[in-house]
Amino acid sequence: MADHIEQQLREAVALRCTGLPTTADRVHAYRVVNPAAMDALPLLSIYTPTDEAEPLTLHGPAASYQRATAMHVIAAAKGLDDLDGKLDTIRKEVEAVLATPLTVAGKVLRLLYQGSEADYDTGDANIATREMRFTVTLFNVADQPDVLV
Repeated sequence: MADHIEQQLREAVALRCTGLPTTADRVHAYRVVNPAAMDALPLLSIYTPTDEAEPLTLHGPAASYQRATAMHVIAAAKGLDDLDGKLDTIRKEVEAVLATPLTVAGKVLRLLYQGSEADYDTGDANIATREMRFTVTLFNVADQPDVLV
């Protein structure tokens, strides 16, 4: 059995973002709770905080669902000056690579950019984050949460 479709999505996004000029291989397919505790910055942290499922079919052996899944990418950077500029550079790189369709488990998915928010209250005056929000539509059968249809 493969991983849950959201984990497959996070890993595909992480792979797509690995190698960007600013964050290089410092990409995590999970939520980094405390970026200030990380040794290497800047970094990206990718997580799926919510999804909303709507049944498409109720007949047959199992229902099928359309899921509106939230995909968040957090950029964390450190510096004494121009943290906004550093975060904007990372944001530009991420938005550009996620603007093209992504293939997950053989299915082509499009992430739609929804907006972002900066956070300067990280517990370290020299570290800030910028959380980018995307949505993606996933389809699956209820008894196969690891298979995209």
